[in-house]
Amino acid sequence: DSAADQILLVHTARSRAGCAAGALLAARWIAGRRGMYAFADVLDDMLALEPEKERKVR
Repeated sequence: DSAADQILLVHTARSRAGCAAGALLAARWIAGRRGMYAFADVLDDMLALEPEKERKVR
């Protein structure tokens, strides 16, 4: 933030569908694994599965 400008990054959830989809994705990913993980671990693996394809929100 400065006198000249301000940069904002805003996210607005319009429904709980995105949260539910993320929870299901993480549940499938964690099945059979042991230990503690962050959601970043899930995302890193998911993004690595499709290195050639355009990554987009599903």
